[in-house]
Amino acid sequence: MKGRAVYRMVHERAEGARAQADAIGTRLRETTAAWEAEREAESAELARLARVRLEELAANRVVERLDEADRAVLGLLDAKRSEVRRLDEAIAASVAAQAERGTARIRLRSDLDEARAAHQRQVDATKARLEADEAYAFGRARTETAVEKASRAEEKAAQAETDRATKGKPYEADRLFTYLWRRGYGTASYRANALVRTLDGWVARLVRYDGARLDYARLLEIPLRLREHADLLGATAATEAAALARLEEEALSADGVPALVADLEAKERALADAEALLAAEEARGAGLRTEGAVLDAGEDRFTREAIEVLKAHAGREDVSTLRRDAGATATGADDPIVERVAARRALRERLEPELQRLREEQEGALAGLARLEDLRRGFRQRGYDSDDSLFEGGFGPEALVEEVFRGAVAVAAALARLASHHRFDIPARPRSTGGGGFSFPDISFPRSRGGGGGFGGTFGGGRSPGGFGGGFRTGGGFGGRSGGFRTGGGF
Repeated sequence: MKGRAVYRMVHERAEGARAQADAIGTRLRETTAAWEAEREAESAELARLARVRLEELAANRVVERLDEADRAVLGLLDAKRSEVRRLDEAIAASVAAQAERGTARIRLRSDLDEARAAHQRQVDATKARLEADEAYAFGRARTETAVEKASRAEEKAAQAETDRATKGKPYEADRLFTYLWRRGYGTASYRANALVRTLDGWVARLVRYDGARLDYARLLEIPLRLREHADLLGATAATEAAALARLEEEALSADGVPALVADLEAKERALADAEALLAAEEARGAGLRTEGAVLDAGEDRFTREAIEVLKAHAGREDVSTLRRDAGATATGADDPIVERVAARRALRERLEPELQRLREEQEGALAGLARLEDLRRGFRQRGYDSDDSLFEGGFGPEALVEEVFRGAVAVAAALARLASHHRFDIPARPRSTGGGGFSFPDISFPRSRGGGGGFGGTFGGGRSPGGFGGGFRTGGGFGGRSGGFRTGGGF
């Protein structure tokens, strides 16, 4: 049988074992998920049962003697009631504080409104008195006139600056005009020798520079003059406005308005402080009410801990004990819960033998797969899957592979048995065509049966005693196989 065919059989059996292990793993995973789902459902039912019993304990409706878990829960309920009382007292105190601070704020709000009204009345009275004063009326008229003049001058200056930017572009775009302008041609600042003067004069006539220079100079000069005029009028208007403001300030000061302003600002600060205190107390009260709502809803740490105690206790009790405990309460709400817990537990108990069986099957399948993979790997490493690999002697590999899978035969023993039936069929070597005086017949040398044999050596050298010249010797391995065909002399 060809080694490659045997390897294919080993490989296919290993892959089959892998598929088998995967299928068992899938069934185990599904069964485990079903078991865990039942456990989670039971846990939810136990939580419901614990909440019902907690309500009965809180209402003192458990008619039979209490166990340790019940006493622990009653202690937690006492702690919760103490916390409720503390919160109720704190909330009541906060409500009183909010009322007190709210009243103080209302009073300060009223004081501030009165201060603002008094300030406004005095400012209006002072304004009326000033308007009847001739000096003030004259100063205001002067200020209004100065401001109007400054505004018109500012508009003219701005327009002139815009015109200068727009109308100056043609001059500044003319390179010859710009050249002459920068040199100061036509002005007292112009300096040049006779030749340059002659050439500049020719350029000036060419571009009609004299007239253009005057126009461009006026274009530059007008915005400057208008800006100076506008700045002067603006300063005059500012002076008149400052003088008028002084008259107003003096009148307001004489009528006691600064004192009213100081009183108004003090009352504004007092109201802001009162508002901050009230807001802080309102926030504190809201936090206390939130804590109380958590207690009222049974979402507090005392209730959660009590439910966990009862849930853990119920989880440790058998169904008969749970039924007895349910019968000791005045409510019937816990009876159907106990029956659902019993149903969940019964289903889990039915699943547990199947889980155990699947775990054992998976363990065996994985162990068998590991042995087959070791066998397959050893097969490859020994080169048994090569083209010249043969197994002889009535060898039946299928049974051996199954024995390895079941663990009846160790992998090392299986590989040794394979080696005892194995040989490598080495192809014939070609005849020598060199200049030597010999050639080999077409023969094949079987490799050693140890699975690790090899063929390698050298042709040539001198004659060995009693042998044919150019002896044949081997040493070392061929193809990574140790040992092999050895000769003690020469052919």
